[in-house]
Amino acid sequence: MPPKEKPKEGYTLKVTSADNGGRTVIGSDKLILVEQRQFLYVRIVRGNGLPVNNMTNEVYAFTRDRLRGGRLEILVRDKESAINEIIGCLSFDLGDNPTRFPPDSPLAAQWYKFEDRNGVKVAGELMLATWIGNQADDAFSVAWHADAAAVSGKSVTNIRSNVYLSPVLRYLRIQVIAAKDLAPADTNRKPEANIKANLGNLVLRTTVSKDKNPNPTWNEEVMFVAAEPFDDHLILSVEDKMGVNKEVCLGRSVIPLHQVEKRLMPQAIGAQCINLEKYVAEGEEKTEVKFASRLHLRIFLDGLYHVFDEPTYYSSDLRATSPKLPPEKIGVLELVVTIGVFDNCHLQAGDKNDGTSDPRLGKVRIRLSTLETGRIYTHSYPLLVLQPNGLKKMGELHLAVKFSGNNWINLFHTYSQPLLPMMHYLQPLSVYQLDSSRHQATYVLSLRLGRADPPLRREVVEYMLDTGENRWKLGHWSVEFKDCGGAKEMPLTKP
Repeated sequence: MPPKEKPKEGYTLKVTSADNGGRTVIGSDKLILVEQRQFLYVRIVRGNGLPVNNMTNEVYAFTRDRLRGGRLEILVRDKESAINEIIGCLSFDLGDNPTRFPPDSPLAAQWYKFEDRNGVKVAGELMLATWIGNQADDAFSVAWHADAAAVSGKSVTNIRSNVYLSPVLRYLRIQVIAAKDLAPADTNRKPEANIKANLGNLVLRTTVSKDKNPNPTWNEEVMFVAAEPFDDHLILSVEDKMGVNKEVCLGRSVIPLHQVEKRLMPQAIGAQCINLEKYVAEGEEKTEVKFASRLHLRIFLDGLYHVFDEPTYYSSDLRATSPKLPPEKIGVLELVVTIGVFDNCHLQAGDKNDGTSDPRLGKVRIRLSTLETGRIYTHSYPLLVLQPNGLKKMGELHLAVKFSGNNWINLFHTYSQPLLPMMHYLQPLSVYQLDSSRHQATYVLSLRLGRADPPLRREVVEYMLDTGENRWKLGHWSVEFKDCGGAKEMPLTKP
C-alpha cells in the first residue's frame, strides 16, 4: 500500500491554551472559559433641555487597551443645524469609572449637566452611566462597538451581535383518500384526476388516480413543512390532466393553516370531507352553479416528529415539535464564538444593495457526545473551504468549549435512549419524505430569517444547514426549485 499522505501544514487541529485571568465567579461558568477583555461602556438613557429630546437608550463600547489619554469626552451636536453645532459636552476621568463584572448588578444612570468647551455650565443635561466591564456583560451584545466606527450608512446595523430565533416547524400532512362527485369539464372523456396542493410558493402533487371516473381514489400522502404562526393558506385542487401540458381545475378548497388541527400527542386524527368550490379563472364571468364535489382526506399539523433542517448525521437538535413531549436535559454545551464564519458584505456597501453575498470562510463542527463533562477544550480549528481550484485555508478559529453535566444518572439514561422522537421509529417517514421536507425546511427558514432586521442572508442559512444544491434527484422522485419572478416554487412530482 502506498504511504498515507500527510495533511498540509496548518490544515490540522491544534491544541491551544486560553488565558482566563484566573477568575472564578460563583454561580457562573461564563467567565472562566476564555481570556477576559475589558471595555469602557457608555449607556445613554435620555436627554433633557435639548432642541429635540428624541435620544434613545443606546450603549457604546470602547476597547480598554486601545484608549489613549485619561479622559472620556461626550459631545452632543444639533443635527438639524446647518453647521452641526455643539450643544454641550461632558467630560469624565477614566480612572473614576467603576468596574462591574457579572454577576455584579448593573450600574444606575445619573443626570449630568452640559458644559461648554471652557467648562461653563450651559442649558441641557444628559442621563447616562459609564463603567468598565468585559465581554460577559449583558451590554456587550447590544453595544455599538468603536472598532467598527468606520462603518456608515444603513450597514451600521450589521456590526451588532444579533440572536436569530428559528421559527417552530411542523409537518403539515395531507393524506388524500378520495374525491366524490367530480364534474368533468368534458363529459365525453373519463377524467384523469390528481391532487395539487399549494402552500405559499411550494407545490406538491399526487399521482394521477387509477380510477378514471367521477369518484377517484388515491390513498396517498403529501407533506409540507409549515412555520408558526401558521398565517398561510393551503390550497387544494383537483386537476384533470387533459394533455401533456394542459390541466383543468375541477374544484378547489382554500384552508387557513391556523384552522388545521394540531396533533400534540399520539392519537389518531379522524378523516373529514371538505367541499370543493368551482374554480373561476380571472376574467371569466361568475355564474350561479350548484357544485357538490367533495374531497375525502385527513389533514393535520404533526408535532410528534422532529422536523429535520440539517442532514441526519449532523443534526444538533432532535426534539419533537410538540411542547408536550419535552426531552430530558442532560447538560449545557457552552461555546464562546460563532461557529459559522462569513465575510460580511454589508459593512463596506454603505446604503447600496448590489446583490452581493456573504462569502463563506469556513465552518467548525463539534460533536457533543465526544466531550468529557467538566473539561475545558481549547483548540485552533482551520477554516477550510472547497473552491473550484481546490481546498483553501481561509484562517483559523480559536474556540474554548466546555460541557457541564447536570446529573450522571440522567446523562447515562439519556444516552441509552433512542435519539429521535418515538414516532420516527413507530411510524417512520420514508427517505423521500425526509429529504424533501428537509429542503422545504431550509427554504422556509431562509424566507423567514431573510425578513428579519437585519436580514440573515439565504447563503448563510443554506451553508449552516448544509444545503449546497438547488436541484437534486432521489430514486423515482424529482424535486426542483424554479424562479417565479422573485418567488420560489417547488413542485414535487413523479416523472
